[in-house]
Amino acid sequence: MMNDYTFSFTLTSPNVTFLNSLSDLAFAIYPAEAKDIPGWGVETVIGTGPFMLKEFRPTEKLVLERYDNYHGGVKKLQRMEFVHMDENTALMEFEAGNIDITDISDARLIAWYLGSPEYRDMVHRVEQSGVILLSFNMQMEPFTDREVRRAISMAINREEIANQLLQGLYTPAKSILPNSVLGYDPDLEPIEYNPAKAKEILASAGYPDGLHIQAITTDTAATTVILQYLEQSLKEANIFLTIQTVDAAGFNDIRAQGKVPMFILTWVGESGEPDSLLV
Repeated sequence: MMNDYTFSFTLTSPNVTFLNSLSDLAFAIYPAEAKDIPGWGVETVIGTGPFMLKEFRPTEKLVLERYDNYHGGVKKLQRMEFVHMDENTALMEFEAGNIDITDISDARLIAWYLGSPEYRDMVHRVEQSGVILLSFNMQMEPFTDREVRRAISMAINREEIANQLLQGLYTPAKSILPNSVLGYDPDLEPIEYNPAKAKEILASAGYPDGLHIQAITTDTAATTVILQYLEQSLKEANIFLTIQTVDAAGFNDIRAQGKVPMFILTWVGESGEPDSLLV
């Protein structure tokens, strides 16, 4: 029986991951008329959770207050405040006791806190359902050439990056799908690391004297350390990488123009639905 609190989906074909998809933020349900409300999604929010939006100042903070009529029961917390700040500032504020929780994305910092007698019991580690990958602009030379892309992939030592550079906190990828996602094949062979063969492939592709490529990163990206590692390690395969660092606004502008040749992309699909990582 349909009513104001019931909805239904009609699928055109079987989909074993559909329930996973429902947990994605893109499936949030809101009134159809919401699109006509000024400030919808920023100043005006309609939700079904245990907290209500009290204040939202973009780039500054978000304040939520407890909703006592929540269908799942009243929560213990009365108020939550999310403050916008960069990672280093947030960690200093955490250590000073001014904030209760913060994220850490830099592997070196994670390893330090895990090894600290003072803080290690405060660290809650969660392996995200995502991947860190090199994203090539296949509209730009030399990345239009599949063999060039294959050679670069073969020249990357994923084991060393995961276990040494990233402190053993990451799992070397075998495909674009992480091992927590439906459809992942645990029997996949690791992607081959063979800089000598990569050099041969490049020579056959028309680069006997080596390949010169460029990557662009932002001045706040935690993954820049990976590019810096590749800048040195790729030389073994006759691949010479230069890194351009810009601020976030500059990066977005260059990317919008389609002029970013290569960058490191972190892509997460928390629902466990493979299509969210394959788009």
